[in-house]
Amino acid sequence: MSQEKKFLKAGLFSLWDRHYKHLLLIPIILFICNIIILIVVKPQLSYEFTGGYSYILVSNLSYSQLTKLLSKYPGASIQLIGKHKYLIQVPYSAKLNITALGKVQSMAKITPTLGKEFYRTALLMILIGFCMMVIVVFLAFRQLIPGLLMVLSIIFDCLTVLAAMCLLRIPLSLGTLSILLILIGYSIDTDILLTSRVLRQKLLPLRERFRSAMITGLTEQCTALAVMLLCLLVVYLLAPGLLLVKYMAVMITVGVLADMVFTWLFNAAALRLWVERHAPAAAVR
Repeated sequence: MSQEKKFLKAGLFSLWDRHYKHLLLIPIILFICNIIILIVVKPQLSYEFTGGYSYILVSNLSYSQLTKLLSKYPGASIQLIGKHKYLIQVPYSAKLNITALGKVQSMAKITPTLGKEFYRTALLMILIGFCMMVIVVFLAFRQLIPGLLMVLSIIFDCLTVLAAMCLLRIPLSLGTLSILLILIGYSIDTDILLTSRVLRQKLLPLRERFRSAMITGLTEQCTALAVMLLCLLVVYLLAPGLLLVKYMAVMITVGVLADMVFTWLFNAAALRLWVERHAPAAAVR
């Protein structure tokens, strides 16, 4: 209990409690920056969505040598999948003499028309998943503003991850879109925790409800962040060729950081303002 009081008086909650209205500017500025990035830097689509060729190649060349050779083909990617074995994906228009790089074990081809169909289907699945999440949120809480704040928080999280993908040139593929779908489910967790604690634990003072939610939520988020940073470090040092694992670690790391910002600096601040102004009976000090 003494540790919780110390956290309340001198920790992050104390800072948020005093300045939550001013801290609300941070997620707003971040949202504007994300929109600018997404307008200026177009997302990169993988060969699965644009059409192209996928090869499983056995080569005596190193990963770095093959990466350098493929750098002249925009949109090409390479992934280490075994000892001297690589998965190489190139755009449909690339004039690549793959046999000059090594022995081709298998080859797959996706036409541009089929790639566009895959892209539309993948976006539809993301939209359906998001809509189902929105329906569950509004059915669970049955209040417009708290539900809307949670939905906006998830949208802002996803926009931040997409903006980071644009800056880091992480392509949109079936794999990365699946990770984005996982992030939608993960991000809503802390928002539900926050809203549930604040609206349903009415016997506790309002500040205590926010404090309790913040301690639990930040503990969960910091644990996930530590695991992803360790995963990122291991992949970069020991297995730089595992692209999908690297992309997953980067996207989830960015997603958790964005979740911290938009859950506690946006959703929590806006929810507190709403409770104090429109639900005074629940805003017991």
